[in-house]
Amino acid sequence: MGKRILSAAAAVCLAFLAAFAVAADGLPFEKVPSAPQDMHFVFSYPNNEGSECIEAVYTQPDELSRVASLSSDGQMRYYGADFDVCIQFDWAVDDKAAFHADESWDSVTGNYPIQKIDGSFVHRTEVFWFAYDEAAARCAPGVIEKDGAKVFDFDHHALYVRARFFIYDYAAEKCTFSDWTQAYDVGAFRDAKPAKVPSVGDARLTIAKAAVDTQTPGAITFELRIPDEIKQTALVLLRDYDTELHLESQVRFGDGEWEYWILQGELYPYIVGQRQLSVDTTALEGKVEYRCRLTGGNPDLGTDVTTGWSDILTVENGSTRMVVNDDPFDAKVAEAERLAAEKEANKCKICGICPHPLGLCLFIWIGIVVVIAAIVVYNVLAHKKKVKKQAEIKAREQASRAGSKVD
Repeated sequence: MGKRILSAAAAVCLAFLAAFAVAADGLPFEKVPSAPQDMHFVFSYPNNEGSECIEAVYTQPDELSRVASLSSDGQMRYYGADFDVCIQFDWAVDDKAAFHADESWDSVTGNYPIQKIDGSFVHRTEVFWFAYDEAAARCAPGVIEKDGAKVFDFDHHALYVRARFFIYDYAAEKCTFSDWTQAYDVGAFRDAKPAKVPSVGDARLTIAKAAVDTQTPGAITFELRIPDEIKQTALVLLRDYDTELHLESQVRFGDGEWEYWILQGELYPYIVGQRQLSVDTTALEGKVEYRCRLTGGNPDLGTDVTTGWSDILTVENGSTRMVVNDDPFDAKVAEAERLAAEKEANKCKICGICPHPLGLCLFIWIGIVVVIAAIVVYNVLAHKKKVKKQAEIKAREQASRAGSKVD
């Protein structure tokens, strides 16, 4: 996923920085402000029960995300140099004190697990995939072959991992590091159960630092900020369900209706920092309004999440302002979506159309009623037939007695 998002970082960031004149004084910090946080390890077996893959899920500080989200050209414009932002993993087998990091790791040439990262605040990153001989050799003697696949033998060995961020400055040929995380016992995460997805409550995305980009026709730039409540929900979704939310955008022109709009970088919802909204240049001669939200998940798994719409970025006469989002359309949409979600949740799992009263498919209820009705009709007809037969027998008996008296 990191590689997928990384390929889009340039597309997200190249255009919008032209609107900002920033002094190129280098990075705003001498040391990466934070080690990876919320570290958790997950296990997968790609290629249909193949060799074991161990991934780390973690979050990174917004200050680092803003640097990582920029393209090389954007970094040069903003900081006066271009950087690679990476995460570096260190490991030890059996002995927690036997980590491998030395002075050679303080460069980009050391022999260590490394992944280049983008500006997303949360990542799911491969640490070891034992399909590769190098990964298996690093974790020897803990890696064994089982049913034709390579896995780590957690029953007889321990695997410890720690991590740190670093930024490599190409011009200075220098690395800037964060502290290391604590040493994590990876095997302790094997039996972790999926957590319940926390509610985002009333949390919404925040739009800030908006401006009309005078150097790019039809472009409006702004910074998208993500509150902690949404970050925590996104973390659980990615960690326990391997699921991302989606960024949805709406635009309204003049007094028209809201319509869904493609925002540059919309497929990469967790990148912290600047965004760009592109409209026709003539639209900026009137009023343009923009709002966004995060949504996604799976209702059947209880992982469906939809935030409220952000406040409205309004652009009019070349100036920008924020307007509190109290549009009644928003309430109508929320209510319609609530009813649709409720209908979907109540949809019968057998026929897919009935409201399954008392938890049973309506067609089964109909079948039960038909069977009961058939039994009742059968019993009624049988009873009538019996009564009729008894009446006939009684009539014959009476006729027989009357004949005997005549004789």
